[in-house]
Amino acid sequence: MTTGADPREDEAAARREHARGRRIHNWNTAFDIMAGRSPRPLAAFPALALEEMRRRIACSSSGLMIVSAHFSTYFLLLDLASLLGLPFLVLTSEEGVAVWRENRASIPSAVRFVSALTPGDLRDCRQRRCVLFCMADFATSGLANAYVPLLGRLHYLTIAWAKIATRLGCDVYPVIAYHRDDRLDVMVDHVPSGEADAYGLAACVIRRLDDFMKIDPDAWELAGLFTDSHPIAEDYDAEPARRELLLLAQSDVAIRSALRSALARGGPV
Repeated sequence: MTTGADPREDEAAARREHARGRRIHNWNTAFDIMAGRSPRPLAAFPALALEEMRRRIACSSSGLMIVSAHFSTYFLLLDLASLLGLPFLVLTSEEGVAVWRENRASIPSAVRFVSALTPGDLRDCRQRRCVLFCMADFATSGLANAYVPLLGRLHYLTIAWAKIATRLGCDVYPVIAYHRDDRLDVMVDHVPSGEADAYGLAACVIRRLDDFMKIDPDAWELAGLFTDSHPIAEDYDAEPARRELLLLAQSDVAIRSALRSALARGGPV
């Protein structure tokens, strides 16, 4: 149904509603798999064993790791939380938080879902060696736009968690998946802490996503790396992401200033 306004606004509203419905469907499906109500795909962790991930978390100076994932890997959340034996703070969309509340009985108490981060959350993560699990639907939900007043021209999820990671000196584990018949192959990569800056870290992850996209052309869109304000064209390739990084880098001084001001006010980061 149209509103009589600019057709582009109607199209944008329709995209947002479609994305919202997809997020709700994806989370409901994920919880059905986690609760054993739906069959789970076969999965593999070819790049990094869970035991090695646990060891690296234990020796991390910050005690906080960041893992980015898209829907195909949501059901692995409980596997990670159980096998690593660590509390998880899940950064997701408002729809994800709502579905989590409806399914809390089937989720370990150590796993908590939020749609925004506060300095207190990050302090708790560091002190408790909590894993911050940043879901891709956070980007597609438009909630990333809430960071715009804080971080300037932020529209890109990779920058969002890369800045948190570099600020806290965290290791980053990008988690990417693709389907091959009934098998879900999962790539768990490791980006060590101590990267010089968030842009360098994000560019590193983007390069790895570029390589992975060659395996599965749909992986880039499924990962939901752009917000609704950046619809992905059918002929999308990685070059716009690199241009976005360059534009963001030009405003880095303003971004740092806004971040310091927000932290001083106790606002979300």
